[in-house]
Amino acid sequence: ADGSGAPQQLTRVPAFYTDVNWTPDGARLVALRGSMKYRLESPFAFGQTPGMDLVWLPAEGGDATVIIPSRGIGRPHFVEKEKDRIFLYSNQGLLSLRFDGTDRRNLLRVTGTGNYAAEEPVPASEVRASPDGNWALAEVMNQLYLIALPQGVGAEAPTVNVNTPSVPVKKITDVGADYFDWMDGGKTLSWAIGASFFRQPLETVSFDPPKKEEPKPDDKKPS
Repeated sequence: ADGSGAPQQLTRVPAFYTDVNWTPDGARLVALRGSMKYRLESPFAFGQTPGMDLVWLPAEGGDATVIIPSRGIGRPHFVEKEKDRIFLYSNQGLLSLRFDGTDRRNLLRVTGTGNYAAEEPVPASEVRASPDGNWALAEVMNQLYLIALPQGVGAEAPTVNVNTPSVPVKKITDVGADYFDWMDGGKTLSWAIGASFFRQPLETVSFDPPKKEEPKPDDKKPS
């Protein structure tokens, strides 16, 4: 699209809509919907508005269907090999469910070392599965990590501590990340901090520890 077309209203209920995402086939939109009044009067600009619902609606517009009350769940996204499921995140971990809200599966819980006052590992602020379902990007204490996503998990999600991991984990950032996402169908990692935007091809990420430089031989000859 070149931006020259006229805008089209998709929703029929005035509300606060956020975390909007297309399904892989482009037929539906998934979003969080909550009270616009509460959002405008809230003293906080971040975090989820209480009483929000996870909804879907046709891409051409129409009535929204409530999937579940969100209760802290958000960041809907999709994995190509499981197009009938919505992937979401809460402080309890990465999870997926069907469009009717059934068959909830807990997939991964990511934690890491918190600040000096935290006695226990703190949960990631967000985890997002790659489009192929093999990897996850996680933000822990404002730093971005790439994690191999465990496959075939059961009712209880495995916990991965990025500081003492049991699966391949790579710290991507040192300065930090405000936002992140997958690009190019999962072939590229992207993140932003402030006004700076970064990209890194997934194939360039190495999980090998950095090699230590060999000390150079002393060229000085004894006098």
